[in-house]
Amino acid sequence: MYRLGILALLAGLASLAAFHLVGGEVGPDGVLHEPFALLPLGWLAIVLGAVLLASGWLRSRRARASRRD
Repeated sequence: MYRLGILALLAGLASLAAFHLVGGEVGPDGVLHEPFALLPLGWLAIVLGAVLLASGWLRSRRARASRRD
């Protein structure tokens, strides 16, 4: 769980960084050209990574508690 969570977080951060690095520009016809799809994909990956990390942490904590009993 931890590896997938960290991987999803890194993918989300990379997606947001790529959005800022690529940037946007206005074409000669007045249309904005930017990689807008990277924003929701990045945030989705970050939220997914946080959920996976939290669930992995809760699982390991619950497993430790059951071993002590």
